[in-house]
Amino acid sequence: MGRTETLDSRTPLVQYERWTMAVGHCRGGCGMAKKKSWLKYARYINLAFSFGISMILTMLLGIFGGDWLDRRLGTSPLFLLLGIFLSVGAGFYNLWSELSKLVEIEKHKKLEEDKQHEVTAETCQVGEGEKGER
Repeated sequence: MGRTETLDSRTPLVQYERWTMAVGHCRGGCGMAKKKSWLKYARYINLAFSFGISMILTMLLGIFGGDWLDRRLGTSPLFLLLGIFLSVGAGFYNLWSELSKLVEIEKHKKLEEDKQHEVTAETCQVGEGEKGER
């Protein structure tokens, strides 16, 4: 057989390239998994820093705001304790909302990865079937 100048989907070279790309993707040969795992950990580190900073800032606001109100109104521990409890509640509410957003993002990404995996698995099966026909 002679070499054809136009490459279409039936050309053995194109079929072989598609099959090797599919098999390489099935075996994790592209290296994107390392980047994705690093970004996943960076997201959690960012969440931890964000939670720590927001908790400290709300605690300081609650303590100083409550102390200021207690000095102004003459009610010594009342507003200080109220400010502390409200700031802790606000900090944990912030953590809860950030975690729920993160869970939604992870669910969406997992759904997309599952769809991509199904497409890749079908491509691998088609590629193996074409290889077996030769």
